Amino acid sequence: MIGDKPIAVITRDDMVTLRETLFAMPARLTVAQRSLPYPKIAATIRADQTTMTTGTIRKWFNMIEAAFHWAVSEQLLNKNPAIGVKPAKDKGQTRDTFSLDDIAIILNSSAVAGNFRPVGGAGEAAKWVPLIALYTGARLTEVGQLLLTDIKVEGAIHYFDFTTLDDDGNAVKTLKNATSRRRVPVHHKIIEAGFLDYLAKLRATRQRYLFPLLPHGNGDPRLVMKPWGKWWGRYSDTLGITSSRKPFHSTRHAFKRACRRAGIGKDVHSELTGHATSDVGDGYGRIDGMAFDLDTLDDAIQLVTYDR
Repeated sequence: MIGDKPIAVITRDDMVTLRETLFAMPARLTVAQRSLPYPKIAATIRADQTTMTTGTIRKWFNMIEAAFHWAVSEQLLNKNPAIGVKPAKDKGQTRDTFSLDDIAIILNSSAVAGNFRPVGGAGEAAKWVPLIALYTGARLTEVGQLLLTDIKVEGAIHYFDFTTLDDDGNAVKTLKNATSRRRVPVHHKIIEAGFLDYLAKLRATRQRYLFPLLPHGNGDPRLVMKPWGKWWGRYSDTLGITSSRKPFHSTRHAFKRACRRAGIGKDVHSELTGHATSDVGDGYGRIDGMAFDLDTLDDAIQLVTYDR
């Protein structure tokens, strides 16, 4: 995974890289995959393949940590780089990613591809929330809180500005953490679905929110999507996606998987999804908190596809 390094120069960052790669590894390797190094195996996985479980990865790290512990006791190195890297135990219900078949069902559904606009889906939110989530990896609460002013243009690039502030500098939204503040270019599939026309209609009627039928202004903005999430659970059942391990948050898993399939580097897709990294060096060279310019992010996100 990390090359033929002397044991004394293996770092904690190497262990973190191993851990994150294992999460993308197939649970069972094909004959062709068995002859490849791990980074290349991770790049060949399909969206519908079952990946290694947290429990299996924890067992691997128990053994790795024990091996390094022995090396420390033999004075082959000063510090165990695997300490504290083992993934935490799954708490309760775990989530699966949507398969390519699931995603095709969603994208071709009557809400996303058609004109089904139920009350529970908050009108146009029934179409755009799943589409935006699948092509940005954004959390449900992040999408639901978007203001019209959060969709911006720089040069020829339209992008979502995920922030807690409105244009007057007032904190009217919430984000999970500091790294959740980010800019995410609008994928061409969203634009092709008529998103810019939808924006124009909202602006013409002087709306404030991207989804005005959601219950904005009722206390905690994180609860805005709670009723919508319940509707989605019922609707996804009608689509045949009935697994309790595939809630709406599985769109975020699907996006991360699609980024890996497209060969997008972890540092870039972590920037797109607002995931923090453990590399101290990632904090250097940022402008306004952003590690990558908008052109780089746009080039990357346009590679995301759910085609087979």
